[in-house]
Amino acid sequence: MSDLTAGAFSLISARGLFLKNEGDYFYCGDAGGDIHRFTMSTPFDLTTASKTQSNTNLSGNVSDLFFSPDGTKFFALIGTSLKSYTLSSAWDISSLGSATSLSVNSGVGLHFKPNGNSFYIMGGTNNRYIYTYDMSTAFDISTASLSSTKFISQTGFGTVPIFYGMTFDVDGTRMYAPFNRTGIGGNQWIAEFSMSQWNFSNLTKVRAINFGNVSGDITKVRFRPNGRNALVLTEQYQTSVALLTYSES
Repeated sequence: MSDLTAGAFSLISARGLFLKNEGDYFYCGDAGGDIHRFTMSTPFDLTTASKTQSNTNLSGNVSDLFFSPDGTKFFALIGTSLKSYTLSSAWDISSLGSATSLSVNSGVGLHFKPNGNSFYIMGGTNNRYIYTYDMSTAFDISTASLSSTKFISQTGFGTVPIFYGMTFDVDGTRMYAPFNRTGIGGNQWIAEFSMSQWNFSNLTKVRAINFGNVSGDITKVRFRPNGRNALVLTEQYQTSVALLTYSES
């Protein structure tokens, strides 16, 4: 990846990050269990962003968050609990209903397959495990069960990597995970992995990209769904969000 540019938007104690596909909203949780919506009047342009909604009814430290593609389901990973909420008005976090909870493996990353029949949690020692849960009813966590666990190999990393979250390309054949290297520090790194479509059995590290021109630590990343060339929304050191432009090198 090359040709990076960055813009920043200040936050306080942010936890978790979600970027709406259309680029008009992004969402962050925080350590107090709140969820916030930020509106970009020009899609994907952080210079036009402002906080337009907050919901303080969640409890606990939000590790990561996700929405269904139509914006009517919201999910928050809080400790060993995955909470699901129905929104009576799509993308409007003030319209969250009561929570449905599922006991899960604790983690730092949460992602749902676009068709809603699986979700993935990154956690475990050094966050090097990916837990796959399958749902018999799409986006209904009451029908979920753990179906597989994948350990991420150290191969190609040198020192032991510590991961901070993960996201995927639109067809589920690439995974991206911000990380740092044990004993070295400075996690301005994102690892890229290849895999079979939404199948981790042959997960393989392709490369690690250093975003050294980004100040602070990268802890979450979400991609704009426009192919290999995309904008990257990145949470840095839990105090700001940067929008990075890259192209394939």
